[in-house]
Amino acid sequence: TVMNRTFIILFMAAVAALAVTAQTAMPQSQAKELAERINTVASSISTMQCGFEQVKELSILKDRMVSEGTMCYRSPNQLRWEYTSPYAYRFILDGDKVTMDNGRTSNTVDIRSSHMFQEIARIMMGSVTGRCIGEGSDFKAAYYTSPDGGWIVRLTPVKKQLKHMFKDVALHISATTSMVSEIEMTENNGDRTVIRFKDIKINKPLDDSVFKVH
Repeated sequence: TVMNRTFIILFMAAVAALAVTAQTAMPQSQAKELAERINTVASSISTMQCGFEQVKELSILKDRMVSEGTMCYRSPNQLRWEYTSPYAYRFILDGDKVTMDNGRTSNTVDIRSSHMFQEIARIMMGSVTGRCIGEGSDFKAAYYTSPDGGWIVRLTPVKKQLKHMFKDVALHISATTSMVSEIEMTENNGDRTVIRFKDIKINKPLDDSVFKVH
């Protein structure tokens, strides 16, 4: 359905690969140490709140679409992703249910009805926190240092279904926090979506109502 298609597109727009320059590949021993550090930090995150800016670049139209919004996450399986500008749209993942709402209509989907929905939801959760790094069943990871002193983890899909959906995923990791600061997807058709997190707050209380549609 159209709503199901929208769900997939929105999740894929939120899982992205940073287009980087001047990358320097890390030795294997350092890459292993970095992966352990990132996963340790990710495992310590019980909640996360932030704003974001999303820039979508369309290869065919040579156009850029910029939008802004907010994100709230609570471990292990709750996520609220809300666009506030230039349009209003939100989707809320609460356990096995995802609700998509544009202010006029809303639709709730049980992700257990689709293996692909489950995969996308799991990857989305992992990408927000960095927890997906090192999950070899989904991705092949390559580690690089970046000019700003942080790191870039480029993830190439391993599973056939994921390969059909996007070319690669990369996470830009902050040297200060060892957390994901930017994520972007590069699709097979050349389209790219860059998302930059801002004003990140972790492990602050979140009310149950955040993950409900009112």
